[in-house]
Amino acid sequence: MNLNKGLMAFAVLACLVACGSDDDSGAASVSDSDAERDCFFCEDDAGMQADASVGDASAEDVDGKEDVDGKEDVDGKEDVDGKEDVGDDKPTLSLWVGDLNVEAYTGTYSFLKTSDFVSLSPDCIVTYRVVEGVDEPPCDDCSFAVRFRLGEVLEEVDPEACADGVGKSGAELIFGHGPENDKGNILFDLSQDVVEEVGSATLDEENWLIYIVVSKI
Repeated sequence: MNLNKGLMAFAVLACLVACGSDDDSGAASVSDSDAERDCFFCEDDAGMQADASVGDASAEDVDGKEDVDGKEDVDGKEDVDGKEDVGDDKPTLSLWVGDLNVEAYTGTYSFLKTSDFVSLSPDCIVTYRVVEGVDEPPCDDCSFAVRFRLGEVLEEVDPEACADGVGKSGAELIFGHGPENDKGNILFDLSQDVVEEVGSATLDEENWLIYIVVSKI
């Protein structure tokens, strides 16, 4: 499974992580039709939406600039098209995505940022080769675990924007595949003294996809 397919699968899981699942079965769906849905991380989530306050023809313009269409100008720019101007800022998701073959211990581990929550087309990305992969004794709640290191950089797109993912070659990581939940399976970090739930994972035969959301702003 390549990274693009992994990102498509994560697009569905990301919606479930942020919005919750309507599926009572406890398993995440990663069908192509699901991936094509424009979830945009829950459009009814007030925390992810721009301020949609709208005035009327007599409303005071809150930034001291002329209001030309009877709607409040919310970002200091003149509204000339009959619609409220809410600015150009988009929510951004930062995450690590791993795509590993758990039989050959090969694969990639990438840090990326994206403002496209449907296709997860990255705004920036840094991808490392997975090296020195071996089985690791699993945690009590893990069905299996893998230890690996990050090798050479395979791809960089605008690395300055993905600074949090730069310079990680040589880092050792240990992850465990946990029980199912409504997002797929729990991903555990086994590299510390205390086992910690850090993300989500899916297993498709020997292909293991792991996702760790760093931030959503």
